[in-house]
Amino acid sequence: MSPGARVLDVGSGTGFYLGLWRELGAGAVTGSDLTEVAVERLAAQHAGVEAVRLDIGDEAIDLPDGSFDAVSAMDVLFHITDDARFARALVNVARLLRPGGLLVFSDLFVHGGSWRAPHQAIRSLEEVRGAVAAAGLREELRRPMLGRLNAPVDTRSRAARAAWWTLRTAALRGEAAGWLAGAAAYPFDVGLARVMREGPSTELMVCRKPK
Repeated sequence: MSPGARVLDVGSGTGFYLGLWRELGAGAVTGSDLTEVAVERLAAQHAGVEAVRLDIGDEAIDLPDGSFDAVSAMDVLFHITDDARFARALVNVARLLRPGGLLVFSDLFVHGGSWRAPHQAIRSLEEVRGAVAAAGLREELRRPMLGRLNAPVDTRSRAARAAWWTLRTAALRGEAAGWLAGAAAYPFDVGLARVMREGPSTELMVCRKPK
């Protein structure tokens, strides 16, 4: 992250990734969310961060072209269930990025056919790659973010599914049990994600806008 980099975080929620961008040395960080209430909360909780109301899938985005060196959309784009709006979201991101800028986003990138869940579109890796390319972005990196701490929707491994259900069952026994299960599994999960080339659940993709 170059000093003074300008970053937009799409669908900031509680603002977790805003803090991470600041830690990485971003010079100007802009958070965003769908409602004014969420935007006001972001502004109140994250001093020095600009917060704007934004629906990245809209036809018109009230931000200047080439405003940002990087855009992040963590666990956001798969909630855009309409395929036309999903494609438009990537086009909007490409417009907001300066030449050479980066898009960082998480998704499931399943191998095989896409499918739908309530409030979520599970798109295939091929489908997402097609939309990324159509928006004028170039994929540079894809890596697993989680190993066993999310539902393994992109694997046929019985062991992976059994591990997930065992962890989930333990977590559902109560808040304390859930905390202990997560704390015990987290170091193993981080190590697993680092060595895997393909993940069974959430993965990270980094794309660049060509210069």
